[in-house]
Amino acid sequence: LDAQPDWFNYIAAFGASLAATSIMHPVDTLKTRLVAAGSGGSSDDGGAAPAAALSLADLPDLYKGLAGNLAKEGPSSALYLGVYETAKTQLLSTPVGAFPIVVYLLAGAAGELCGSVIRAPAEAIKSSLQSGRDASALASAQRVLGSPEGRQNIFRAWSASCWRDVPAGAIQIAIFEGVKLFIVNLPELSFDANTIGFEALLGAFGGGIAALV
Repeated sequence: LDAQPDWFNYIAAFGASLAATSIMHPVDTLKTRLVAAGSGGSSDDGGAAPAAALSLADLPDLYKGLAGNLAKEGPSSALYLGVYETAKTQLLSTPVGAFPIVVYLLAGAAGELCGSVIRAPAEAIKSSLQSGRDASALASAQRVLGSPEGRQNIFRAWSASCWRDVPAGAIQIAIFEGVKLFIVNLPELSFDANTIGFEALLGAFGGGIAALV
């Protein structure tokens, strides 16, 4: 990414997020329906199949709410990585740049904070669609954003999620960058640490550690 123009960071993050979200959306739908059923909500509105009775014929139904999920993850991920790269570049040119891990943590927190502004309302809309509470994204958006109560709920959810997501976003990118920097500087290793597969592995590792923390 260092060799690309600044705008490329946003495009790359947007595209990668769309691909990953499309693959994992059925799992996310199952999780949302199980949570809704466990909390007394309805998990079979609109023909939704119970998790224990799923078959391949039910797979299209598990993609219900995909558009809302893409709208949540694509722009927020683009902001996360784009703001992170911009903040990292700026911080590296300051005295803080003498401490790379601190730079990664601060830049990651800034990126996640910006991305969460989009993610919070989109998450509420997506969850309503997946659980069957609303029939369309427009109806869900009107219910979630069209009333003072709905907007107040979104603000409360965003405030609470910041305490979880901002540290997690900072930790996962710091682990990714720190481990990669350590491996690249090992003289006895000769493989290319910039390959997609290796960076995906590092990203999964960083995300897993951040989730545990």
